Amino acid sequence: MVIVICNIKDNLSYYIKDKMKEVVLRSVYQEYKRPFNGYNQNERDDCMDIDKTILFDIQKALKEKSNKRKLKKYYLEKIGKGKTYTAILFDDILLKALFLIICTVFFYIKTSDIWFSGIISLQFLLLYIIISYKIKKVKYKKAVEKINSQVAKKKIYKDLTNETPYDFIEEIKSNLEKCNFQDLKISSEKDLDLVGDFKENKIGIKCFQYTSDYKVNANAVREFFLVLRKHELNEGMIITTSSFLDDTNELLPKLENYVKIHLLDMDDILNIMKKAETYPSNSEIEKNILNKVNHKKRKLKEYRDTVLSKGKSSRYIIIGFIIYFFGRFTPYDGYYTAISVLLFILGIVSIANYLIKLFFSENSEDNKGIV
Repeated sequence: MVIVICNIKDNLSYYIKDKMKEVVLRSVYQEYKRPFNGYNQNERDDCMDIDKTILFDIQKALKEKSNKRKLKKYYLEKIGKGKTYTAILFDDILLKALFLIICTVFFYIKTSDIWFSGIISLQFLLLYIIISYKIKKVKYKKAVEKINSQVAKKKIYKDLTNETPYDFIEEIKSNLEKCNFQDLKISSEKDLDLVGDFKENKIGIKCFQYTSDYKVNANAVREFFLVLRKHELNEGMIITTSSFLDDTNELLPKLENYVKIHLLDMDDILNIMKKAETYPSNSEIEKNILNKVNHKKRKLKEYRDTVLSKGKSSRYIIIGFIIYFFGRFTPYDGYYTAISVLLFILGIVSIANYLIKLFFSENSEDNKGIV
């Protein structure tokens, strides 16, 4: 039933958007069309170019507005921890209505004047809205920064773990070189990936391209320690896309008298990228979010189209009739009747959905030649 309602809602939404676009196109065309009589061909082309530029600007502005609305919805749903955007708005309206009712009842009890109680309650509601808006604005900004950090971390982690081992080492090398590491060279040693200079000290680096569920253990640190000693290096760094087991931190103090080893996990990689200025910008993060939202929307639409496809409408009705007929001979006729009614509804809605789409597509074809 939710799928049916969502599908009808989307079709109506597309229809309204299509109609709005038609109105905009017609108004712009009527506003800017030129009386071509007396104009030569070049002047006519110039007029048409102006119209196209205006239409492009309008479409760009509408797209930006739509993207902002999608981002706000995404952030609010993340902040709401599972609540839908509609549920969040409904809760907000309900809370304000409850506040108004409580204030009105309180002042009415005190004054016995319904008009005074209503007016003073509205003033308190306005004050409450202003204060809550300012508080929510600060919280929203902090929450957006946190969500953006999580999105960026997931994106970077996915990119790094999907690279080839050589490309991963090259990526780490490139970022370190932008953080004052000098003369970095890729090593052919099994347990040593990079060797270079940092703050006038020779340093060896080992990179582990691990998934988050596979952590670096103390044995890997011991093997790295032996390689550093073999190459007479007094400082080393282990970099991983995952994290470290507790036994690695217990081992480090025992090795400090011989070699100083730094352990860098995924969060440290992000800090390196920020310092190297290779960390995604806010616009890149927002673009990634919009891609995820649009992909999810396309998948949901494909699923609804499959459920409500034209070819399945007759099946829903036939199966619904069979279940209803044979369900009457069982002790659970009420249950089977409910299922058959649901299938009848799906069949009717899928037919209606096909007719609506057919009407919309014909209407869109007719409007293609407006400008």
